[in-house]
Amino acid sequence: MANLGESIVDFVVWPWVINSDYSDVTFNFTKAVKEAFDAEEIGIPFPQRDRYVFRAAPV
Repeated sequence: MANLGESIVDFVVWPWVINSDYSDVTFNFTKAVKEAFDAEEIGIPFPQRDRYVFRAAPV
């Protein structure tokens, strides 16, 4: 585990591949993980902030 954030658990995976294959492997691995999460209905969290704006009453 690389990081435990406010709404994430951040993992780092370093594949052992030929340099010329690195981009394809990284993309395909990320795609496969996302598809597996979707199949299991696992959502990817994102930070969310609610902002409230209050205006002073006119004088």
